[in-house]
Amino acid sequence: MHANLQSGKVQRTIYTSANRLTRRSQFVIGLLELRCNGSRLHAPITASNRPMENELDHFGKLLMTRLRDVAFECVEGLCENRFDSPGHRAFQKLLASMSPEQREIVRDTVQYCVDGALNDFLFYLDKELRRKKPTLRLEVGGTCVTEQTANLQNELYGATGWKTRFSHFRESTAK
Repeated sequence: MHANLQSGKVQRTIYTSANRLTRRSQFVIGLLELRCNGSRLHAPITASNRPMENELDHFGKLLMTRLRDVAFECVEGLCENRFDSPGHRAFQKLLASMSPEQREIVRDTVQYCVDGALNDFLFYLDKELRRKKPTLRLEVGGTCVTEQTANLQNELYGATGWKTRFSHFRESTAK
C-alpha cells in the first residue's frame, strides 16, 4: 500500500511491508514518512495480523489505532493516574479530585468529542477530495480514496466499520 496526503509543503506518505514484529505478535503494515521542507521522519505502523478487506482499510486502521485509540488510552491513563510526566500530572491531579462517576463522564465526553472530530474530519476531507480542483490528494494503493468509497466518513460506522473492526474501544454513548 502507498498512501499520499499532500498539502502545501508538508507531505505524508505511508509505505507498507509485511515485516513481522515478534515481541507483540503484530505485523508492520507500513512506514509513515513525513516530509516537510526536505526533512524526513519515518515511523513504523503496526497492526494485528488480521487481513484487510480492501486497501482503504489500511487508512482506517491507521486512524483508529494511531488517533482514536491513542486519545482514548491517554484519557484512561489520566483518569487512572498512570502517567509520571509533568504535563500529565496536572491533569491527573484535577481528575483525582473527582468521583469515579465524574471521571467516567470525562472519559465518555472525550470519546464523544474524538469520534465527532473524526467524523467531521473525514466528511470535510471527502468533500475536499471530491472538488473539481482539490488542493489535497489522498491515495491508498495508488488509487484516490474517493474511488474506493462513496462516502469516507461512513467507513467509520456499522458492524463492518473501522471503529468496530480496528479500534480497541467501544462506541461512545451518553448514559
